[in-house]
Amino acid sequence: AENLNVPAEAIDFIAEKIPSNIRQLEGALTKLVAFSTFTKKELSVSLAQDILKDIIPLENKKISIGQIQKTVTDYYTIKVNSLLSKKRTKDVVLARQVAIYLSRELTDLSLTSIGEAFGRRDHTTIIHSYTKIKNKINKDKGFKDIIDNLSLNIRKG
Repeated sequence: AENLNVPAEAIDFIAEKIPSNIRQLEGALTKLVAFSTFTKKELSVSLAQDILKDIIPLENKKISIGQIQKTVTDYYTIKVNSLLSKKRTKDVVLARQVAIYLSRELTDLSLTSIGEAFGRRDHTTIIHSYTKIKNKINKDKGFKDIIDNLSLNIRKG
């Protein structure tokens, strides 16, 4: 491969925006380098922002629990009211746990705040739901892909 001069600012930008997923990080850099190579445009932070806007969530874009609940209930074809209810059918429980997991991952809200948004649930319920989904993600690649796609859809808005 040819020697590429990627400005430190562009690398910092990508690393800051995709801090925890190495595959996404590699993909973003590959996409940026490929675009730069084909268009003969010099690599820069503004080019990175433009090219990676579909991968990187918008700056300061706050994600709400409402958005998460809507995306998850649309995916599982249930009503938001079901998430907030006391229903314990398998499909509702899974959707609720997924929405709670994503709420912990994609927002800075406290366990108590998340619990309130899910029908006044206790913080221990939130921890339990989070742990259940985290374990399922670690055991099931197909399920991890579903969660990654839901997360991406939520971050895109």
